[in-house]
Amino acid sequence: MDPIRVQTGEYLPDLPVNNNPGALVALNVLPGPLPGIYKPLAGLNPFSDALPSRVLGAKPAKSNDGNIFLFAGTGTKLYKINGTAWDDISRASNYVTGAEERWNFVQFGQTMVAMNYIDEMQSYTMGSSSLFANLSGAPKARYGAVVGDFFMVGNINDGTAKPTTVKWPTINSLTTWTTGGASQAGSQEFADGGWVRGLVGGSNYATVLQENCIRRGSYIGPPYFFRFDKVVDQKGVYAPGSIISIGNMIFFLAEDGFYRYDGQTIYPIGQGKVNKTFFADASLDYILSRMQGGIDPINTIVFWTYASRNAPAGQNDKIIMHNYTTGCWATGEVDSTYFFSALQPGYTLETLDSYGSSSSIDTLPFTLDSRVWQGGASLLAAFNSDNKLSFFTGSNLEAIIDTGETQLFSGRWCTVKEVRAITDTNSVSIAIGYREKVGDTVAFTAYQAQDASGKADLRITSRYQRVRTKIAAGAAWTDMQAVEIIPEQAGKR
Repeated sequence: MDPIRVQTGEYLPDLPVNNNPGALVALNVLPGPLPGIYKPLAGLNPFSDALPSRVLGAKPAKSNDGNIFLFAGTGTKLYKINGTAWDDISRASNYVTGAEERWNFVQFGQTMVAMNYIDEMQSYTMGSSSLFANLSGAPKARYGAVVGDFFMVGNINDGTAKPTTVKWPTINSLTTWTTGGASQAGSQEFADGGWVRGLVGGSNYATVLQENCIRRGSYIGPPYFFRFDKVVDQKGVYAPGSIISIGNMIFFLAEDGFYRYDGQTIYPIGQGKVNKTFFADASLDYILSRMQGGIDPINTIVFWTYASRNAPAGQNDKIIMHNYTTGCWATGEVDSTYFFSALQPGYTLETLDSYGSSSSIDTLPFTLDSRVWQGGASLLAAFNSDNKLSFFTGSNLEAIIDTGETQLFSGRWCTVKEVRAITDTNSVSIAIGYREKVGDTVAFTAYQAQDASGKADLRITSRYQRVRTKIAAGAAWTDMQAVEIIPEQAGKR
């Protein structure tokens, strides 16, 4: 019989398994440029020396003279990268970051501000500071953002815990927090909406994300300076680390799933696709404090790292990815502690010779055309389970993609003879998932490698079938989009 082509389809694990129009599994792949096309997910490749303990926050910065800085924080210290080493630039006394708190970094002009809610707010002026120092007059805070020419913080403690309050110093200042007189400093406590979970700045307004609503803060001048309008009601942020922004888009996890907000409208991007599957897999004990997101702007993908229910001691071991151009999803298994978008320091051919443990450019861990070497290039970064700054430039991970379950001949069972994966690699093995009734537990054949002609010889007879394609770790490939099944029609049974 002629082959039957079955598209892998976009990852839709929340839909019923039988007659699912999409993929039931999309593991260690990127959601590609069109629905149902998947691309390889590379593993983490360590770039730096290890920090001494779990990373609780990181942020890149670019100074006015074009120099690139990268800051990171652990429970007790703040660091700045120096080549591949880390310089301790903490104040004299150790910090006491709470076990489930994190460092939030915000660049304001030439100054990097760091806050962990427990300690005094910290400041480091690029080009002149040698260590972080307490920021005079500032409250303790969990979140911060730059709003036009203002620095704004939320969920503060100025001697009294005020989790529903935002506060700002006077315009173009980090130190004048006292209101009155000519100062434009001020604060706003919200009567509803729950705790402030995050702030996203902009040139004209602030977006305040609370537990149960989203507010827009617009500058209006004296005497109140900012007006806060509720723009989304009865929907807010569940996991603070899930808040990711690019352009006018803000992505976040709410109590019922993933959303995108564009400054006017909120869109449920995970409904009917991945929400149920994600919450069934994620450890709710750690989702509030350890879920963390980052953006790959080249592939237009948002990444979130989280601890699954099987993760040891809350270690983040999974990622879920959303292509915000196509709306498609995929998953991965990557051990990490923190995701963020980094700005890579530049390297010359001379300095490449002394990179890390390399003795020459012939032994570099990254290719010469990698964005890792480009000064100021934006790329997704992570700290791996060894607390080393890493990039997704390692070998491709083992990928597994399932089609939906289908009945190739309506009302009949059939025998599958051969299957061919439509992908540009020969490092492929294929298995068939099969069952006689929808209520039965699915069973899988053993994996069969594709032969020299590109097909896997699999003979299984059943009523319902799905195809599982496995691409070997380290294989070079660019896309996977479909399978071709050669069946034999059989009678009813």
